Amino acid sequence: MTTFRKTVILAALILIVIQLIVFDYQDLRWVANSSAYIGIVAMLLVIISMILSNRNERKETDS
Repeated sequence: MTTFRKTVILAALILIVIQLIVFDYQDLRWVANSSAYIGIVAMLLVIISMILSNRNERKETDS
């Protein structure tokens, strides 16, 4: 795993934690937390893409 990908994954995890901190747990509706929901989903997709990118690169180097 490259250093850049590890850094991106770590930054995405930190942003998820920040979104969970600012999340309004008293009101879970979309209207109150739409930016938090979108941020969490976006960062999860970034993490998934970095993991899949690492797997793809590893498969190409093993072949």
